[in-house]
Amino acid sequence: MATDEMIEAVDTLLNQEEFDEGARAALVDLGPEAVDLLTHYAADGHPSENPLLRGRAVLVLGELDEEIALPALRAAADTDDADTRVRAMRTLGRLDTPAAASALADAVRREGISDVERTQGVRALARASSPEAHAALEDLDAEDLPAPVADEVTRALADTP
Repeated sequence: MATDEMIEAVDTLLNQEEFDEGARAALVDLGPEAVDLLTHYAADGHPSENPLLRGRAVLVLGELDEEIALPALRAAADTDDADTRVRAMRTLGRLDTPAAASALADAVRREGISDVERTQGVRALARASSPEAHAALEDLDAEDLPAPVADEVTRALADTP
């Protein structure tokens, strides 16, 4: 359980008007207790219900070691908040690892997300360079996808060597 001081430190850094590299680095440097809070904020939402803070938590998690970040990013990609899902998908794409590609493919296949969200997930897969990301794109069945998303998969596969 995070201490009141840790909660205050994380909240102060997430709420900075200029959320820059220094703020992100300071959050990463706070250690495992901060990771637990960031994970909670990313997946369940910041207590203030400010989606900007939720997105910032996702961004910071993406700068952590994959073993620490992946479960939290997977959970954030499965939340009820569309903006958080898209941020999590983009962050998973930047991790560009086999496990991140798998999590991203699962997020793209998630039922109940919009075409815009699904398209953002496909674009994140397309930007990733791992063979697993390319394989995940190939595994998406265009016939089961809405036309704009299927078109994005076709473009992404055509642009991938």
